[in-house]
Amino acid sequence: NLDEFLDMFQKVSHHGIGGRDVTILVCMKKAGISKLVTYDQDFKKIKGIEVIDPIK
Repeated sequence: NLDEFLDMFQKVSHHGIGGRDVTILVCMKKAGISKLVTYDQDFKKIKGIEVIDPIK
């Protein structure tokens, strides 16, 4: 949904989160997912997201 995307983008873009990452966040929110396996440390700046580094 475009409105959900734009709302999320507005909330997180100042954290260095771009369009593709916002799409991930919207999908996670809709699915009730709070954990994300990624190298992208910018996601740690987002409240409610637990980032799991695949190397550690």
